[in-house]
Amino acid sequence: MSTAQLDTKYNWNTLEKKWYSYWLSKNYFHANENSSKETFTIVIPPPNVTGKLTMGHVLNNTIQDILIRKARMEGKNTCWIPGTDHASIATEAKVVSMLKEKGIDKNDLTREEFLNHAWEWKDKYGGIIIKQLKTLGCSCDWDRERFTMDEEYSKAVMHAFVELYRKELIYKGKRLVNWCPVSKSAISDEEVIHQEKNGKLWYLKYPLVGHEENLVVATTRPETMLGDTAVAVNPKDERFKDYIGKKIKLPLTEREIPIISDEFVNIEFGTGCVKVTPAHDPNDFEMGQRHNLKFINIMNDDATLNENVPKKFQKLSREEARKLVVAEMESLNLLDKIEDYTNNIGFSERGGVPIEYYLSDQWYLKMDDLAKPAMDVIKSKKINFHPEHWTKTYSHWMENIKDWCISRQLVWGHQIPVWYNKKNPESIHVSIDGPDDPENWSFICWECETPFSPGLSLAVDHIMENGGRIVIDPDARPRNPVPPKPASQDFATINQLVQDELKQTGADADTMTQAAEQSALTSGLMSIDDWIDQTLAAKGYIQAQEDREDFILRTGAGATKFNKWMKKAGLYFNKQTGRWSRWQDR
Repeated sequence: MSTAQLDTKYNWNTLEKKWYSYWLSKNYFHANENSSKETFTIVIPPPNVTGKLTMGHVLNNTIQDILIRKARMEGKNTCWIPGTDHASIATEAKVVSMLKEKGIDKNDLTREEFLNHAWEWKDKYGGIIIKQLKTLGCSCDWDRERFTMDEEYSKAVMHAFVELYRKELIYKGKRLVNWCPVSKSAISDEEVIHQEKNGKLWYLKYPLVGHEENLVVATTRPETMLGDTAVAVNPKDERFKDYIGKKIKLPLTEREIPIISDEFVNIEFGTGCVKVTPAHDPNDFEMGQRHNLKFINIMNDDATLNENVPKKFQKLSREEARKLVVAEMESLNLLDKIEDYTNNIGFSERGGVPIEYYLSDQWYLKMDDLAKPAMDVIKSKKINFHPEHWTKTYSHWMENIKDWCISRQLVWGHQIPVWYNKKNPESIHVSIDGPDDPENWSFICWECETPFSPGLSLAVDHIMENGGRIVIDPDARPRNPVPPKPASQDFATINQLVQDELKQTGADADTMTQAAEQSALTSGLMSIDDWIDQTLAAKGYIQAQEDREDFILRTGAGATKFNKWMKKAGLYFNKQTGRWSRWQDR
């Protein structure tokens, strides 16, 4: 009789799979909701579906597994709930990077197309994470696995939003946020990484109105002077007490701004005079509120300068604008001096660029009423921290907590259950199921805050791909093909030709727009060709930043998608004139 020999080496792959399968077959990890035993529950801190697990995850989950197995052996009814987190901004950044490697720009995709890629990413890496947890031997209750964007979970999020809104704990307000110019989204304080950087401190001369004197201010960001609405001094600073209440002629602009006094001003910093830019600095924001100053946002969402600055600075990046401002101030003999300066700069964790303090409309959760019961459970010892010193950290956080910005300008993530009235955008409807007359409302994406009509973009695509046309007047013939542009004709002549030809179609731009908006009810849609033609007939050439944006919002199409439609309809954008025309520039 032979005796089976044990392996000389531990074969983890075979043995661990064998015993883990055995445990699962016996339902050892499954919690019985009807059990009378003492309960012990852990909700796994869900790993983000941004990639594979790290050694940090291994340590964290090993500790949880030890605790849950100990409780199980003590005869308790244990439940360790597994799952993964959609991790909005982190995952979207990963998907954007993945698409970039494939030569695909996020801006070239519709919202639906991007979400398809995001869900593919989730399925891949979420699956890898769950497999890794099982390979570790984690004794989770796998029948209760959850993903933070499961349908039921999303409904719970929307339900919470609606209830908190009805209790007036959620509101929409225009406030200063951490803004990432790469993702073009608000981000949390935790997503801002501060780094010390060697920079400069520029001393700028601000002329006093009616005087030949200047006040000198020191700044690390000269480009933001274009958004200044005051100069501030400390009321205790004897050097400047006679200047309080007077006005400054803000260089490079046509504006006059007041000199105010505020105890926040550090007498020892720079010259003791500080420029106040309420829309681009958190301290200046609060100062602006205290003194009822104007809030001038000078940045676009990509951190280029917008139309609120002189034309020569518009569309420049922050760095380009900074160089030009300094050069202009020097040419006007208004640059006093430049010093080396080490500055603590906040960088976007995902974007890798300096954040911008950005004034924008966001949704906020009031924290005062929520922080109090959170403090009470600690004071009453209903919840205990281990180690104990974290109690102090937690208490300091709760005592100094600010209203929580809960909205992001992203595509991947939960949606906010808010509809905006098409005729009156100030009128909103908040509910899970939406209004009874959805044709009169636009649903707004939580992340991107962009109105769109679900399915409308796809309907346009379908008509364009199949060559269909829907005309408003069934008896009116479609437009005749527009003849090629004669080389001698100017835009005015061309425009008149188009208008004369389109008079035969029997509809104006308003009628066309109405037909497009009602398409969801009628199951039809005017073709993009007709919409463009009628708009041309009514308004001349389509203005790039007016009708273009309006149509993008109405259909839910991205800019690139819209451009494709336009080209298919035979229109081309003239970068010099900023208009769309029927003829491609030669």
